[in-house]
Parts: sequence; structure tokens; C-alpha cells
Amino acid sequence: MTNSEKSLSPTTEGHTPQKQRAIGFRYISGVVDKAVLDQIASRLSEQDISFKSFDMSGQPQASINALLSSFALFLSSDITNAYMLGLLTNATYDVLRNSLLGLWTSIKGKKVTQVTAHCSKKVPVSLDINMTVGNDSLTFKLDGDVSEEVQRVLIDRIFDFLKSHRESKQPQHLILFTDKTKTAWNPVPFETLIQREFEKHNKASL
Repeated sequence: MTNSEKSLSPTTEGHTPQKQRAIGFRYISGVVDKAVLDQIASRLSEQDISFKSFDMSGQPQASINALLSSFALFLSSDITNAYMLGLLTNATYDVLRNSLLGLWTSIKGKKVTQVTAHCSKKVPVSLDINMTVGNDSLTFKLDGDVSEEVQRVLIDRIFDFLKSHRESKQPQHLILFTDKTKTAWNPVPFETLIQREFEKHNKASL
């Protein structure tokens, strides 16, 4: 996770909520209805989960590129640890899953303007879900025009992945994409994706 991402994390100094279980949401206004955010915050609060949103409109987006979305959720380690230890109640998990689903649904099919050094263009909005497991940072990429049923399956599979994931000895950042069947997550090291982007850029400049 980059320094920019950490600054948006709900457990970062200066944004530390009173409750340990917390979710931070980075977004650009005009795409997500504030009423949706307020409703999600209220439902999560009932389960003792703090929800903080950070509007990035007009802010420098230097660290946000094709690999990292402008729209991102950051789940605190208290949430992931509680899930992995079986300490989340069914009611809490249902509210958590439905909150993630609600945010994903609210931005599905919408577009934002992406500005590069050469041009600006409209691109579909995608949603990143960021979690930390031990030394590892995990970023799940939620995108594509899929049905609500598939959305639910993929969110459940995120938490299934947490249980099966084996922590690495050295810190690593994994980006996870859905497979062709849209039923499982495939991890790719962030460094590998950076290398691919670098090679793609070099070919384009030839």
C-alpha cells in the first residue's frame, strides 16, 4: 500500500476513529450519492463499525492510476482479524457484505474523467477493496457490469480468500482480479503489474 493510500486508511493517525473496527472510503463526489454513504454509515454503526469517507475531488491524484482506483475501501485489520478468528457475528457479516455490495452497486456503470499527461478521457468507475493480512496488503478489484448475484458471490469469495491466504515472510502487495468465470480471485504481485505497465508504455512509445 502506498503512502497516499495509508493516509486514507481509517487507522492512520489523524483519522483514527473511536471504534477499532473501521472502514475508510475514498471517492470522488458527484458519483456516489451522499444519502447512500449516510445510510451505510448508519447501518455499520449499529454493528460497532465506524465508516469514514474521504472526498478526493480536486485533490492531486498522482498515485492513482490504471492499477489503483480513485474509489477505494480500506478495511481495518480489526475487521479482517475478527473474521478470520470467527469473531464476527452473522448479523455483522451480513451488514458488512451488504454495505460493500451497496457501494459497488451505487457506482456500477458510472464514469469519471481520467486526466493524463497527454489527454483526458472518460473511464468506467471501478472499486478497490483493501485489506491487510499480516505482512500482506491485498487489493481486490471490483469492476465489470455483473449481476447482483455475481457481486454477492465475489464479495463472499473475498472473505473466503482471507481464510485460505498464507501470509508471506516478506511484505508484499497483491492485486486480485476475478477469473474468467467471475467466481474466484487471482492474485498478482503489484510489482509484476508495474513491470507490465512499464513494458506497455515502452512499446507504445516506439
